[in-house]
Amino acid sequence: QTSEQCADRLRSKHYDVVIAEYPPPKHEKISLVELLRRVGRHTPLIFVTPRMAREAAADLITQGAADCVEMNNLGQLVIAVRRALRENTLRGERSRVEKKLRNSEAHYRALMGNLAFGVCRCGIDGRFVDVNRTLVSMLGYSAKEELLGSNLAAAILYDPVRRAQLLGQMGENGRIDPLETAWPAKNSTPLKVRLSGREVSTDEGKKDGYEIIVEDVTKQQKIEDDLREQAAKDPLTGLANYRHLQDLLENELRRY
Repeated sequence: QTSEQCADRLRSKHYDVVIAEYPPPKHEKISLVELLRRVGRHTPLIFVTPRMAREAAADLITQGAADCVEMNNLGQLVIAVRRALRENTLRGERSRVEKKLRNSEAHYRALMGNLAFGVCRCGIDGRFVDVNRTLVSMLGYSAKEELLGSNLAAAILYDPVRRAQLLGQMGENGRIDPLETAWPAKNSTPLKVRLSGREVSTDEGKKDGYEIIVEDVTKQQKIEDDLREQAAKDPLTGLANYRHLQDLLENELRRY
């Protein structure tokens, strides 16, 4: 009977469609169009009306009604309900796709703007489609146009084992080992990099390429090698120590 009662009913559960008499009886002070807007539900509202001018029906639809059906032509109500439900479903799907696209674009911008790691977008063939400034500098190029078209990742992506390692999938040993490889810089100096990535798909679910994060571990690798060498050699004489001998013996025993 009142706007408050109608609002409570609409909040109580989800309705696929609302059908209302228009104009409402004189004792009911309810503006359903405003009510639905206030409740915040994207529920199709169909008015059943007496014979009315097209301009008046158009005005109701402009205010937010899904359709208007005259009382002397109620056979059209079923058609109006089906059309309203179909349009509402399409609107919901479009909203989900737009949200997914916004999230995808935000994720992509965040990745490409990352200054701590190199980031590249590759096609299915492994050629770079886009790279960030960090990767350009890391590989010694002055502009990303020089790096685009490169296929540094192709050998990895065409190798099922290394591709699985890149995507963080568990290997035959039951572990997820990081993928490290050497990528040549512009001056041909090999750069030791650690790679991790993910597949990128189109909205239709078709695989479209890969996003790869590149970490330069050249200095880290050298430090680790130096530490291993220091642990295996006497600091005074530079000769192999007892620990190095023990490692050699263990390796030889494993061979037999």
